[in-house]
Amino acid sequence: MNIIELKQIEYFEAVSRLKSYTKAAKELFITQPSITVAIRKLEEELGVKLIERDNKNLYLTEAGEIFLIHAKEVLDKMKETTRIMADIQSNNKKILKFAFPPAMGAWLWSEIYPNFTNKYPNIDIEIEDLGTKEIIDAIKEGKIELGFGVLDMVEDKDMETMFVKKGEIKVLINSNHRFKDLEKIPIEFLYDETYIQYKRNKTFIEKRMLEEFKSYQINPSIMYVKEQSSAYDLVSKCHGFAATLDDSISILKNNTNIISKPLKKSIYFQSGLIWNKDKYLSEAARNFIKFIIK
Repeated sequence: MNIIELKQIEYFEAVSRLKSYTKAAKELFITQPSITVAIRKLEEELGVKLIERDNKNLYLTEAGEIFLIHAKEVLDKMKETTRIMADIQSNNKKILKFAFPPAMGAWLWSEIYPNFTNKYPNIDIEIEDLGTKEIIDAIKEGKIELGFGVLDMVEDKDMETMFVKKGEIKVLINSNHRFKDLEKIPIEFLYDETYIQYKRNKTFIEKRMLEEFKSYQINPSIMYVKEQSSAYDLVSKCHGFAATLDDSISILKNNTNIISKPLKKSIYFQSGLIWNKDKYLSEAARNFIKFIIK
């Protein structure tokens, strides 16, 4: 029985992904002939043609497409095994790759720094600002291990979640707005206002706000902006209203031109931790989960 070497699988995956022997060689820091020979040997051992060339184009055969699926599984398993082995070495510095949306979870900063870092000085946290949908994608791709987001948006069966706290969508208006003295704002009052929305792959806020507009049969003018900060800036200059999941973030608390108001018909949501239930959770991630639920 022929033995397939791991490097042959790595070379094949790189060529398949980059559609080029030259680019694969550059990425892997080896010579192009080395890749060509390794893949030719792989094809001989398997007894099938994996890669074909048509003029300057490169494409996979039917056998190549099938082999690629299994090759990716093998490489993913090896990466996971290597990560687990590194994690169980008690003398190693631990790294937790974590993410949460920039527009919510402000309270996490005060928990992470210095509380968590003081309790676990051997754990470094690498934090990314991502929306909930992006967090789920990043977890599935192995870019991060743990996320904090809106649990109402988690529909992927591969994801495990843990409820942490309940939240409420609030409306942001200028401090001199005609509704400034209202305790709560009826959403139907906003029919002739401009709704300023941060467009980011159908966010939870956008989805729920549009649902509410539709239920009340109102159709406010919508202005989409590329940056969340741009929405806040426009509100502060009285160009419309926006919505937020967390009015305690500093960019809002420190802006005297913006005030937040709950809607008369409250829109609640659940927030919490998200991770891949089928993947090994590192010691750092397990400690973080225990720390949050303390």
